[in-house]
Amino acid sequence: MSKILIIHPQDRTTDFLKRIKTAVINNIEGAQIFNVHPTAKSKVEAFQAIQSLSSDGLLLFLGHGRSDMLYGSKGRYYDTLDTFSNDFRSEHPELFYYDRVFLDENNITILKGKKVICLACNSNDKIAKLALENGVAAFIGYGDIPTSQHEFERSHQLVSSQVVAIVKGELNNIVRSSLVYSFKNGMTFNGFKDILDYKCNQAIVRYVRDAKELRHRRLIADFLYFLKRECKVFGDGDLKLFL
Repeated sequence: MSKILIIHPQDRTTDFLKRIKTAVINNIEGAQIFNVHPTAKSKVEAFQAIQSLSSDGLLLFLGHGRSDMLYGSKGRYYDTLDTFSNDFRSEHPELFYYDRVFLDENNITILKGKKVICLACNSNDKIAKLALENGVAAFIGYGDIPTSQHEFERSHQLVSSQVVAIVKGELNNIVRSSLVYSFKNGMTFNGFKDILDYKCNQAIVRYVRDAKELRHRRLIADFLYFLKRECKVFGDGDLKLFL
């Protein structure tokens, strides 16, 4: 029975998170990945995997979210489906599939008794509170995590593709190294948060003090500041991530 289950709904905008999955699998015995493909069948199988997770197991969700739900898988061409013929769409439904709601108030009871780390936008809000109300032992959620030019623009920030690449790289590096360190050293949920804060602080100093040639270094530092500030622990923060 798996002790760590990584759930990653397929979406090309979150492909960059695969380095986190790889690091956990390569360093932690007993970790399992379930990539949720853009089909209804794959979603059912993902829920079966969650139900099979051991009673003291950890679920690591990687994907998109909003304050009250987590999004599911999205076919590679869903956003451009109007440019394809009806016949082609009928022959390749998985390319145009979109599961808008993977987890919300209607099915969150599946997490009862589990421990959860949710690397998804705004997962530190209603969805975290719903999880606790439905018996989740401990939950880590995050705030807004812009990882595309479009997402930065929604906050009235114009950034280059270089800045987006740096932000995505730092997110990967900080979360990945914090997880692996915490797993290997028997850290608690609160301990993981402390490690993530420390690594964010190190990176902030590096950009503000040392990367003076980088035009948008303060914007990157702000991203890292909000990443740590909005990462919140709910429930029993003294529980170990991994036993």
